[in-house]
Amino acid sequence: MPVAVRGSSLTILISRGRWWGASAPSRNRRRSARSASGSADFEWRNGALPRLSLAAPGALRLRRLSGRLTLRDRTLTFSAAHLDAPGGPYSLSGTASFTRELDLTLIGRDSRQYSVTGALARPRVSLPPPVGR
Repeated sequence: MPVAVRGSSLTILISRGRWWGASAPSRNRRRSARSASGSADFEWRNGALPRLSLAAPGALRLRRLSGRLTLRDRTLTFSAAHLDAPGGPYSLSGTASFTRELDLTLIGRDSRQYSVTGALARPRVSLPPPVGR
């Protein structure tokens, strides 16, 4: 099921694990995208992020992703977000830009902290090494 965040002149659509970007009336598209702002609570159920893998190999299958989404300066900021997926649950925070760049942090129940950065088409997932024992 697609997730859409709509404003008076801007629509952001996320569907099937892909961020399709933003659209606005063609006459004011650039100005609308630059000046658009707002926030919304969101929920996504039974989806997959095909280019993202955390605890298990293959696409990250999610049972539920929900939280708060804020749009400002051509950037989506996720806050108070929770991801229920295999190996989870995780808290999620960070940003996704209109240029499709990610800078996200996921923290698992066991305090493992994953960083998801880079292009949406090829995200990099890193897990900091454990602190010396």
